[in-house]
Amino acid sequence: MRILYLTQGVTGHDRRMTALLAGAGHQVHYLALDDVPEAPLPDGVRWEAWPERPSTDARTPEGVRALVPALRQVLDRVGPDAVHAGPVPTGGFAAALAGARPRIVMSWGSDVLVDADRGPDWADATRVALTDADGFVFDCQTVLQRAHTFASVPDERVARFPWGTDLARFSPGPSPLRERLTGAREDAFVVLCTRSWEPIYGMDTLVEGFARAWAEEPRMRLVLPGGGSLAAKLDGWIRAAGVEDAVLRPGLVDHAALPDWFRAADLYASCAHSDGSSISMLEAMATGLPVLVTDIAPNREWIEAGRNGWLAPVGDADAVADALLAAARTTDAERAAIGARNRRVVEERADWPRVARPLLALYERMAAGAVAAGAGDR
Repeated sequence: MRILYLTQGVTGHDRRMTALLAGAGHQVHYLALDDVPEAPLPDGVRWEAWPERPSTDARTPEGVRALVPALRQVLDRVGPDAVHAGPVPTGGFAAALAGARPRIVMSWGSDVLVDADRGPDWADATRVALTDADGFVFDCQTVLQRAHTFASVPDERVARFPWGTDLARFSPGPSPLRERLTGAREDAFVVLCTRSWEPIYGMDTLVEGFARAWAEEPRMRLVLPGGGSLAAKLDGWIRAAGVEDAVLRPGLVDHAALPDWFRAADLYASCAHSDGSSISMLEAMATGLPVLVTDIAPNREWIEAGRNGWLAPVGDADAVADALLAAARTTDAERAAIGARNRRVVEERADWPRVARPLLALYERMAAGAVAAGAGDR
């Protein structure tokens, strides 16, 4: 099939998705809603340029509307057999307004769980995108349930796709980074968070909770690779908490190097306000790490408190501190057992080739005309 892949920008997740589709024999054309320069893409994926793209903020439903005439021109030029569009209230909305058929709408988790509640225009864009969609791709049951409050998508038109991870790359083992992160302190307890420094990821709660735990366990270290719009505020939170010497910020880390960062840690932590099936959490679990994440429905699909990790209410720094202390005070053997459980969970439920099957099957049914006819099974 010739697929137009319509997305917000260019991320590693987009590259993985398009590589999957191209690897399955589909001809993939890549179109970014954001005004970004042409970027390297996987083999078999072709970059598509906008014809006279208007200057607009394509991260809002209002801005997306301005792109619809140009999108129709792209559709005429490419002549796709299917359009794969997301996030829901931007890419999915644009594809619906442009009359793209058949249309597979892909949720990125927070687009449906958070963005759809940002105002009436966002809710309407979500409803329009999902109504009469020929397919819907989602990463966790919570997203599907929320999507159904906007439009009903029949079972034969949905594919659960929890992103998954590369189990060969993200696997347990030693790391050359361990000494760097611990300062050669043998009893150090390293907490790693790989989330972007953006409001949705609760970095203020993590720093506050860590500071309270560190006051009781000064052997703890917090590692925050990456960056984001809250960089200046993060500096302030760390200084105010007095934990400058206990927090390491190594800057942006190439995704290819991430396995060694996970292997060097003792615990993965995320205080995200909203999530789908968090890829970074799955990568941590695949490398055999216990995890501390927020107590929200998508995380509860993966984490059972006290068995393979810890859950803390959103925004509750005291609960985060308690969980960090509980994790730090487990024995090496206990953490190894938790890590082994997490590895088994992702082997069973998040192996990239396996979780991709429902999505590829959806495309196969579409190619055969089964989706349009409402036939086939999940």
